[in-house]
Amino acid sequence: MGSQTSFIVKHNTCWIMRRLGSAFLAIVLGMSVAIAMSSCSFLGNQEEDEPLAEQTTSSEETQAPEDTVNADEKNLISAADREKPDKPQQKMDAPNKIDFDSLESKLNEIIAPYGGSVSVAFVDLESGEAFSVRGGVSQPAASMIKLVVLAELFDQAEQNALSMDDVLTMKASDVVGGTGVIQYDDPNTEYTLGELAYCMISESDNTAANMLIELLGMSAINDEAQKLGLTSSELRRLMMDQEAISAGIQNMMSADDIASIFAQIQEGKFYSPELSDMALEFLEMQADNSGLQAGLPSSKVFAHKTGTLTNMQIDGGIVEGDHPYVLVVMADGIDNDRALSLMREVAQAVDEQVESA
Repeated sequence: MGSQTSFIVKHNTCWIMRRLGSAFLAIVLGMSVAIAMSSCSFLGNQEEDEPLAEQTTSSEETQAPEDTVNADEKNLISAADREKPDKPQQKMDAPNKIDFDSLESKLNEIIAPYGGSVSVAFVDLESGEAFSVRGGVSQPAASMIKLVVLAELFDQAEQNALSMDDVLTMKASDVVGGTGVIQYDDPNTEYTLGELAYCMISESDNTAANMLIELLGMSAINDEAQKLGLTSSELRRLMMDQEAISAGIQNMMSADDIASIFAQIQEGKFYSPELSDMALEFLEMQADNSGLQAGLPSSKVFAHKTGTLTNMQIDGGIVEGDHPYVLVVMADGIDNDRALSLMREVAQAVDEQVESA
């Protein structure tokens, strides 16, 4: 299954034993690696799977500020929004070209009735060609900011400043609500950094994220974002910091910044091929699949991350397959249920366009 899968199996097997107690130990030790992996994935999804209404009220944050951009600017995609990176990914064979004019027209048609402020970023991972609408606009990031925390963690691991097997002990003061399950563990429970990273990305665990932020330092995380070229991204507060939320302080990212991280992961350039593989597996185990994933064919693997605020929905990731691509949607000022519907429509339209290329 590979070294990175073994890493996740090891930590998730510990997770199962911690959850179910010593009586389960003999069963776990008698299982194959594949069964252990499957069991852990099932349990993680079971704990994360909540009705949308509950996710919206108990998610990472509570209220996003209103976007002041003109409605026409928000929803119209112009040809100027489409750009090619300086160094497109090289392929042995010439990739099939996507009809961006047709895609532009279709997305305009989908987005217009929803109102609000919608950002879309797309990267064709075969040609390197990129396409976005309002892709550079910084918006409240919700739990997407956890990707930037992961970046700094991986940077320090790559420099041997820390190890993913290092252990942190959860204090009572670390525990916050919202998404995640380690908030229900006893204080003084120990976790490896690998376990915390998995929980932060796959289960969007707020307590795990805050423990890592406290370890790494907010300033170091923001410095790393700048080094990665994430010009619209900034970590401004901890997860579920109600005082900061009341003061209107939000963590910020843009659709283009989010897409850039996913492209680096898929290309094996997220610090190292090994760490890129680890990040990809965390994303493939995402517990919330109610947005873009629901609009893709069931045969498509979507390695992704989500974020939710009141009237703010974000989803983005890597659609794997013969013609891989990155798709990110940020929907602000739209009821969460309607935002999920919008995402499903966008995902279906983009995938059909890719498949027809």
